[in-house]
Formats: sequence, C-alpha cells, structure tokens
Amino acid sequence: MVLEDDREVLKWFKSNKGQFKIYLTQSGNYEPDFVVETNSGKFLCEVKRADNVSYAEVEEKANAARKWCGVGNQTRTGKQRQPE
Repeated sequence: MVLEDDREVLKWFKSNKGQFKIYLTQSGNYEPDFVVETNSGKFLCEVKRADNVSYAEVEEKANAARKWCGVGNQTRTGKQRQPE
C-alpha cells in the first residue's frame, strides 16, 4: 500500500526514536515503523516481509504493541486498568 495514494489515509508519520515507550520482555524498547490515521482508526505499522511475520521477535513486538494500545485506549476512555 502506498499511503500517499490511499484515500482512507488522513495522515501518517514515521516515529522518532524515543517517541513511544513500548517495552519488550527480551530486547528493550520497540519503535513502530509508522503511525497511520485513517477514517476508521489509528494504527501502529511494522513493515515486514511475509516470510518474517512468524519470527519470535515480530510476534513479541505485535503483542507488546497490542498491550500498549489497549492501555492507551482505556486511559483515553477513562476505564483504566493495569496491563497484564
């Protein structure tokens, strides 16, 4: 997908080092490649080749990002809880 050509994309940016505090259990912090806002939501995007998607490191990043987004969404709606 080319972000500039997609009509659903409102804006996107490449994250800066230190902009996100997404912690990994094995290897420090995780920085997503891009953040994309569309008409339907906001997304953290990590670009990978299809044959790399099942790597343990990639799965760890996905799990950490899910937790981070879940806590952020709960904080935004006022329904706070501790991450698992």
